[in-house]
Amino acid sequence: MSLIKVKSRGTDNITGRKNLIINGAMMVNQRATSYTVSSTRVKVVDRFSAEKDTNDMTAVQATDAPTGFEYSLKLTNGTGASSSGTNINYVKHYFEGYDTNHLEIGTANAKEVTLSFHVKSSITGTYCVTFADSGNDNPFVSTYTINSADTWEKKTVTITMSTYSSWVGNTGKDANLQIVWDLGSGPDRQVSTLNAWQDGVANKWSHSSQTQWVATTGATWYLTGVQLEVGDSATDFEHRSHAEEYHYCQRYFQKTYAYANYLAANVDQGCVGYYATSTADNQNVCWATPMRTSPDMTIYRKNGGAANQAQRGNNAATYATLSNIVVNDKGITFDQDASNSAHFRFHYYADAEF
Repeated sequence: MSLIKVKSRGTDNITGRKNLIINGAMMVNQRATSYTVSSTRVKVVDRFSAEKDTNDMTAVQATDAPTGFEYSLKLTNGTGASSSGTNINYVKHYFEGYDTNHLEIGTANAKEVTLSFHVKSSITGTYCVTFADSGNDNPFVSTYTINSADTWEKKTVTITMSTYSSWVGNTGKDANLQIVWDLGSGPDRQVSTLNAWQDGVANKWSHSSQTQWVATTGATWYLTGVQLEVGDSATDFEHRSHAEEYHYCQRYFQKTYAYANYLAANVDQGCVGYYATSTADNQNVCWATPMRTSPDMTIYRKNGGAANQAQRGNNAATYATLSNIVVNDKGITFDQDASNSAHFRFHYYADAEF
């Protein structure tokens, strides 16, 4: 007679995909080896972005990580300067509606969720982490404390999502929720009350208790192991394979270059190749995976060259110009100007990130 053992309810019984964060272990980094972050929001490691109004900072995918992780997002401050007015200094992650509808945000049935993450900084003190809607409104600002300099620490924040009907979000492919890690934004970005939803409050994600990380030249701040899950407590981080995480990230960004090559590199591998006749031809290319929405396109011929051009064979000096470029979430169509019948090649970046 076989014995069937029934486990008691607990975290070891959780099945399926529990982590709503894509690339929370910072494994995927497709765009560049290093990013200069300034007053225009910059997309850094996949699915994360950063902005800094008080001088510049540098963002990289680092190999400094806590036990159980290989990578982190590392920020290094430039020249220190205290924030003023509406200055923005933060790291951000967006969620689309499809991935958050089950949280029932903006209804009386809004779910309780727990955010957990590993953080390390050269500057100790109190830091803000904020939940907000897609329009930077209705924030919930909470805090965590970095107790020891240059030491990995795990932080958790548990909240019940907003029940306000004023929530600005989307149920489909567009943004519904964002999480913001503040690094010392200006006083005009501060709420007066912590740990409460601020109905109708716009463009605020910080608090007067926030440490002015941006004020110290060369300060560092690391983030990894980011997980958002339904429930009142943090469970072990859901590790996904690199292949799986990479596939999820390609919904928001993909390129033809090899993983370690970047825009305008003169490389053969991965480029789009096609044959065109001596008259203008229409061509089409399908994405590696369907994208969130019609992406912003950047096209370079194989050897770098200028935008919206395709190189003829191996002849770096001969190319065709691409025109009538039409893009959607499934792929791209374009016309090529009349040229000698030949094979042509180009690379692209396709960006559908928020």
